[in-house]
Amino acid sequence: MPTPGGHPEGPLQGAVERLFARHAARLLERPRRWWLLVAAATVLLVAGLPRLTVDVRLNAFVVEDDPDFLAFQHLRQRFDNDELLLVVIHPPPGVSPLAPAMVRGLAAVHDAAARLDTVVWVSSLARARRLHLSGDTLSFERWIPAGGLPPERAREVLTDPQVRGRLAGRYGETLILRLGLANSDSPTLVAELDRLLKERLPAGSRWSMVGTPVIKRALRRALYHDSRLLVPLATGAALLLLAVGLGSLRRAVPPLAAALLASLWTLGLMGWARAPLTVVSAMAPALILILALTDGVHLSTAVRRLGVRAALLGVGPACLWTSVTTAAGFLGLALMGVPALVATGVWMAVGVMVGLFHAVVTLPLFLVRARTGGEVRELQGWHPCRRPGLRVALSLAALALLLPGIGRLHAETDLVRYFPADGPLRVGYRDAEAALGGSTPLSVMIERADGRPLLDARTLGLVARLRDALADHPLVASVRTLPD
Repeated sequence: MPTPGGHPEGPLQGAVERLFARHAARLLERPRRWWLLVAAATVLLVAGLPRLTVDVRLNAFVVEDDPDFLAFQHLRQRFDNDELLLVVIHPPPGVSPLAPAMVRGLAAVHDAAARLDTVVWVSSLARARRLHLSGDTLSFERWIPAGGLPPERAREVLTDPQVRGRLAGRYGETLILRLGLANSDSPTLVAELDRLLKERLPAGSRWSMVGTPVIKRALRRALYHDSRLLVPLATGAALLLLAVGLGSLRRAVPPLAAALLASLWTLGLMGWARAPLTVVSAMAPALILILALTDGVHLSTAVRRLGVRAALLGVGPACLWTSVTTAAGFLGLALMGVPALVATGVWMAVGVMVGLFHAVVTLPLFLVRARTGGEVRELQGWHPCRRPGLRVALSLAALALLLPGIGRLHAETDLVRYFPADGPLRVGYRDAEAALGGSTPLSVMIERADGRPLLDARTLGLVARLRDALADHPLVASVRTLPD
């Protein structure tokens, strides 16, 4: 119950309205100073745009203190288990995979790829060796000697269990180049390897690459493409709809311009803060544009009816509360613990508040010459709000229809499926699956708790049993272990 002489909606609402009253007075008293402030801040923040980067590391979607992730990092460092990049190479039509020209080209690619940045090791039939037992002598010999192989011997090599599905396709029609990487973050590795393959392999050869570096390159390209496409598309659609809804293009431009500045300022702040765009936060500019437009449309509509001062007093507090609650909702993402979602929530909250600033400062500057219009036309006729019982019934009916859909929700974590089915990434993975029987490597690293060696008969027997169990799994195409 309001105190005598207090605000009927409470002291906090009264303080907010007094704040907007002072703001409206100062804004209308010295608009030029506010224009200079907005212009200077815009120039400063635009200078931060070149500092924006793109982060496609998959670790950004992992909780860093998760026990499974910490164990993975420990075992990876302990066993030096590097990330893999696989290249499936098809020879020209009518040419054997182990024809002399193909072997020379593969050897040249092998040697050059070993010198690329972040590449730790390279494996291919052109340089691979095998154990050879001759009498009592055990030696390492190349699968392909310097003089090459006769056709019948080439067929034996391509179908050898140690080669098939590892260094060659499972049907002997392709060659496999395997690269172990210190990390998969290099933005140029895939392009450099592609250049080597074009230069060194015989004309008519084709190839497909699979692995984390390929996914990251595709994600990086998609982020840049979407960032340049989403905001212009959202801007064009908003301009068209606003022009239709507000009655003229002239009325649509001011709220849209203020919303665009909100999106631009947020990107500039991210640039100066060295906060990269991720797969999730790349949609922030378009979302901020849309959210900022809501306050802008409310305020610009009120200005046409009431003038700038009365519109700020009447609509400003509502815009403040909606922006604060929206920002708080985005900040709730920080509780999820996933770095990419935490950063997205923080910057979306910042963008929402920047949008509020432009709605109550920049937009009124655009509209400062507006005059008070006619009265607001009241809604006439039947409306559900006039029948509260019917409104509750309709809400419950809609809820009853929608609740069963929650059980149909599922999480999609296959990054490859996010790309077009006929795009190079999906085509490459299908090619690799056909050649290898699968394109997703899974490493199981085993370490004894007592630190003793693993090469005793009992441990090797357990590894063999594990191998046999994994080989029977319907999703496993092939298994390789030390006993093999």
